[in-house]
Amino acid sequence: MDKKKKDFEKRLLTRFISNSSLRMRISGLHALENEPPDFKIKRFVNGQFKEIGLEITRIINPSLKEIESAQEKTVELARRKFRSELKENLVVYVDFSENPFPFKEKDLQKIAEDLFNLVKTVAENNRGFKFNITTDEIKLNPIFRSITIKNDEDYGFENWQPFGAFRVPYIDETWFSSVIERKESKISNYSQAFDEKWLLMIANFGHESSAFQFSNLRAEFQKSKFDRIFIYNWMQDEIIRIKGK
Repeated sequence: MDKKKKDFEKRLLTRFISNSSLRMRISGLHALENEPPDFKIKRFVNGQFKEIGLEITRIINPSLKEIESAQEKTVELARRKFRSELKENLVVYVDFSENPFPFKEKDLQKIAEDLFNLVKTVAENNRGFKFNITTDEIKLNPIFRSITIKNDEDYGFENWQPFGAFRVPYIDETWFSSVIERKESKISNYSQAFDEKWLLMIANFGHESSAFQFSNLRAEFQKSKFDRIFIYNWMQDEIIRIKGK
């Protein structure tokens, strides 16, 4: 079990259930470590508790993921070094340039070192203050277009990630349906019964590979084995219901 991934998904789920449009009263949220579904929720509805089994998945375009994985690794290397030295919770968004991204380990280490040095300088120069700083046209390394560094964040937790502007395409409906079907295949392996089974699909993290428009969806999802299916646009904090109320 990837604990870091599970903790991150729990943060995503916590933010989702806190969205005011859901009007949900939750008494418990538990990660299931070695069996499906991913999470169990106790929800108070009409004077009683209902147990919900929830699968969670991030909608990511696989053809763009390789480059973003290398970028994410680089940012994570910088984050780890920063946390080991300064131990401060920051939000750092890195907009990489359109230059070809290198994949050799020594190149990633060099980029991570440059990123660490920049963030460290900003953090030390602004210690004791709330700040939200964007550095443009960075001369330190041409691989960066801009970097945003801030310590006053509504999300309530540390977040370092590649982030940039890009074209947002319509979702491929066939591929989208196949993602749902893969998650549905796990339902038969649930070791306990639930009052409801939910699927939470998360998009629009600020990565090009996760950015989609969904207005073109025309498939019939009412026959799904899930009782409710949600798309959660992370950056906009917006929920789209494609099955259930």
